[in-house]
Amino acid sequence: FRFRHAEYQFGNFSLLMKFVNEHPERYQHMFNRTVSLRYSTMHEYFQDVAGQAVDFPHLHGSPFLPFDMQGYYSNSGTLRQSYQGAMGLLQATESWSAAAALWGATPEVIASLASALDLARSDLGLVSHHDGVPVTGYTFYFRDCIRRLMVARERLA
Repeated sequence: FRFRHAEYQFGNFSLLMKFVNEHPERYQHMFNRTVSLRYSTMHEYFQDVAGQAVDFPHLHGSPFLPFDMQGYYSNSGTLRQSYQGAMGLLQATESWSAAAALWGATPEVIASLASALDLARSDLGLVSHHDGVPVTGYTFYFRDCIRRLMVARERLA
């Protein structure tokens, strides 16, 4: 359903690529090389990246967004608050789950925690997708997001 009106998305990309390709000097200082854009397949992209000495950044510190950024794009206070609360509980449960494993919790307890964490991560990932923002989504989807967050919090509590 995403590409029902693909001409809008590809049309905008084409305009952007045309502009960048016509003005490469505007972007050369950012990348220290000539910049040109074109459509390609994933295979072409990864083949090109594999042939270069690309130094990808390494993550230092927590992989989680700061609390003030979670749910940032949501214009619904209810959704943002529910998301932040569930994410905080998820982070705490992940920490306690790791501690429980280190302290010798039974396999049943670890399996139960792992299952709850997997389901909560799945629901939080779905809600954090842009369709969870009420302006771009449907009312039934917004309600489903709130329900999923409540269920995720219950599983983790």
